[in-house]
Amino acid sequence: MKQPEWIDIIKQGDCIQLMSEMPEECVDLVITDPPFAIDFKATRHNYRGGDDFQKVYTFLETLYISSRLVLPLKGTILIGY
Repeated sequence: MKQPEWIDIIKQGDCIQLMSEMPEECVDLVITDPPFAIDFKATRHNYRGGDDFQKVYTFLETLYISSRLVLPLKGTILIGY
């Protein structure tokens, strides 16, 4: 059930932290543009490995788990790269 303080607003901040403060199933859409790998220059040799890849994977895993708590069953996650 949506809480009145979470209706028709846009929140800006760390999405993982904000979602931990929200009640279950209170949003229909999660939009995030993760700040990782800003200086990452993809090449054929480093595109799928290394520390940057592990950081991305860990973040996306945490994002998915957190999003499932605040989204209803038909909710949407939009991740910008």
